[in-house]
Amino acid sequence: MKLSLEQANSCIKLLNQLDMLALDTFPIKHEDHTPESEEQAILALRLKGRRRWQECSATFIDAYIGLHPELTPQEIQNLKSWKNRQRQQYVVTSYTDDTAIVVHTNSMLTFEITHLTDTFSIVLNASELPTVIETTLLPYENTIVWDGLILLLTRGPVKKEIADFFNGFTDIIQKNNGVIRSL
Repeated sequence: MKLSLEQANSCIKLLNQLDMLALDTFPIKHEDHTPESEEQAILALRLKGRRRWQECSATFIDAYIGLHPELTPQEIQNLKSWKNRQRQQYVVTSYTDDTAIVVHTNSMLTFEITHLTDTFSIVLNASELPTVIETTLLPYENTIVWDGLILLLTRGPVKKEIADFFNGFTDIIQKNNGVIRSL
């Protein structure tokens, strides 16, 4: 399911507000290394905020909801569904502009995820498949979205053995477990 621009912007707004509150709430440790670019510095800061609120998401999200009485019932429902979501590693086995099929590296569960704004072909930058990513899967508007912050954990071709495993067993995984389209 493709999200409308309004739905995607609403999701991004909620994520950004949670990130900023987390960065305001928790102290930031300065790291010894200097990011290579301003874009990398911003991504690193956003990841810190994201990881912080996800570490204590149940209480943090409830506190956020309490601080924002202007939230709509739908926004509150979406936020509550994000409790206890953690960044995980997934293998991207296929993608189109609108959706990607990812396999959780530990459970081998298969998910169909929808992008927020940038298409998967832009985000994955024509990465060879399969490719390993780190992201958070979130329920949103009867679909699964990734949280907008994706780390490509494989640069260049995946080892042949790993690629053969996922290419050979993706169909079996999908048939046995089905493809999960909502959380």
